[in-house]
Amino acid sequence: MDDSIILELKIQPNKQHNKILRNPEHGLYKIELKTKPVAGKANQELIKFLAKSLNIRQCQISIIKGLYSRHKVIKIESVNKQKILDRLERVIQSP
Repeated sequence: MDDSIILELKIQPNKQHNKILRNPEHGLYKIELKTKPVAGKANQELIKFLAKSLNIRQCQISIIKGLYSRHKVIKIESVNKQKILDRLERVIQSP
């Protein structure tokens, strides 16, 4: 059954590589992005990177809170929650 999932993320732009890490603060995921936070480019890169990492379409991901903040809440639609959480666990890298 298709559903949606809400995730809280901490974004760190202007890094060497795009990667997903576990953030010990409040159980959030931390995402490092190569893109600088200029004119929404980091938000675009975030959606593109998550879609590729989780093997879903970009249109399934929306930023519902924190458009101009490093702390974001995203919604991923039309997915199986457990499959997305399992995929996240597989792509998390060590700091």
